[in-house]
Amino acid sequence: MTFVAIREDLIGQHRSDTPYMLEWKLFADHPDGFFNTPATWPIYVAGLNIKHMLKEGGIEAQTEKAKVRSSMLYSYIDSSEGYYVNVVEKKYRSRMNAVFTIGPHHFGYTDLEKKFFAESTKMGLAQLKGLPTYGGIRVSMYNAMPVEGIVLLTAFMEKFRLANPIP
Repeated sequence: MTFVAIREDLIGQHRSDTPYMLEWKLFADHPDGFFNTPATWPIYVAGLNIKHMLKEGGIEAQTEKAKVRSSMLYSYIDSSEGYYVNVVEKKYRSRMNAVFTIGPHHFGYTDLEKKFFAESTKMGLAQLKGLPTYGGIRVSMYNAMPVEGIVLLTAFMEKFRLANPIP
């Protein structure tokens, strides 16, 4: 499912080869019409998520939680004395997905990272393995992630760092 927000002055300004499903003027001119059969399950789940987010304070509250989660994690990484390394410039760091390595990426501490994944999984910290093209560690901090999850993660990371010094 996709939500689209578009400025009204751009509606109808599409290229001639634009597929009709992306011609936003059709949708603007027929707000109650469907040009395909919508998938009802994603719409239902999106409604549940939006209802939950509104109950929890809306977008402002979710934004604040995202700032808290990401600040906690990045602050810990940056204070780890080079044990954990994030090479993304601070102004470009994501609040949703943090990527980092154990030590500088080009040194390839893959054995330590494998141990990190095994031990973190035992602690209930799942899905931390980085993407195949980059490797390393990837922490997803989407709206469903409670701040307490990052507290648990950073405590684990500190314990792991102290128990597994970089050679």
